[in-house]
Amino acid sequence: DYLKEHLLQPKGMENTGYEYPLAVIDGLANGYQFTDDGYLKAEYINMFVPQGAGGLYSTVEDLARWNQFLFDHGVGDETILRDKAIATMTSPLVPMNPEEAPHLFYGYGLVINKQPKHQRIGHGGRINGFVTNLVYYPDQDVSVAVLSNIETANIEQISQDLAAIVFGEPYSKPTVSEVVKVDPSVYEGYIGTYQVAPEFQVTITTQANQLRIQGTGQSILKLYPTSETEFFTWVIDLRVVFNQGSDGTVESVTLLQNGQETVAPRVD
Repeated sequence: DYLKEHLLQPKGMENTGYEYPLAVIDGLANGYQFTDDGYLKAEYINMFVPQGAGGLYSTVEDLARWNQFLFDHGVGDETILRDKAIATMTSPLVPMNPEEAPHLFYGYGLVINKQPKHQRIGHGGRINGFVTNLVYYPDQDVSVAVLSNIETANIEQISQDLAAIVFGEPYSKPTVSEVVKVDPSVYEGYIGTYQVAPEFQVTITTQANQLRIQGTGQSILKLYPTSETEFFTWVIDLRVVFNQGSDGTVESVTLLQNGQETVAPRVD
């Protein structure tokens, strides 16, 4: 009640609140997970556990109102959040990965991306059955809010494509991959381990004529062919291309995910 009275209602955020486990909330979406067998309800989680780290519900309209307040060019509501506090929140204070991503910083509860083309400030979220992203582009004064009740949705790519539409730049549309028939005997040449990063590998195996991939510490995913050398997963946005040398043996795999392309050499 305090949160609604002193923070949400003054900002016009009528469809945002805390999800008490036994509360009946009109219009509240169910969360889903996508598996190789289709859609399933997400695993239950008591929202008293994540609290502020995942226990809030909202809408894209309310999140847009929040960004409008937060980034109102220093003319915020001092009774809710002082302008000095907002400036500190949105300042690049701590480098996230200086070597590989020198443009990424943490502020206070926000990620500051200082890429030269389009600087942006925001944060994503993920919990059982749901993924979210709320981003602000300060140079263009544009906010992008994306919510999905499918926990494996490629929310980052969707956010970037929506921003590209606003900026009049090229963007990609979601595509549905078509599974083709491939002789399972070719899979034997793909089995092995591939080095993605110093502490991360992907392992390719087969089971019942089904090619499978597993990253270090991650779940096993089934791979489906779009050609003899290119595969995808239904569960997450991941494409795998097997790269053959001049002698026809596989030397590496190319992993395409979230707009990133990574070549992983074969190590066994």
